[in-house]
Amino acid sequence: MVRGSVCTSPTWPARFIPQKVFVMIKAAIVFLVIAAILAVLGFGGLVGLAIGIAEILFWVATAIAIILFIPSFTIFRVVT
Repeated sequence: MVRGSVCTSPTWPARFIPQKVFVMIKAAIVFLVIAAILAVLGFGGLVGLAIGIAEILFWVATAIAIILFIPSFTIFRVVT
């Protein structure tokens, strides 16, 4: 990076976590919002479905983030 230039790289934890993880977490949040709206409207069965999908997306994204975050410490130290 040239001295005086603006740094466009993401902050420390974000550069080690792939973009797909953030997309999955955003999708989980969308399903939680849908579940909240359905709960207010009284659609009980659909609420359970939306919460189930959100929970699965959250745990898959968390697992991917952990699996890729741990090796980033060792690989980063070896490369630099």
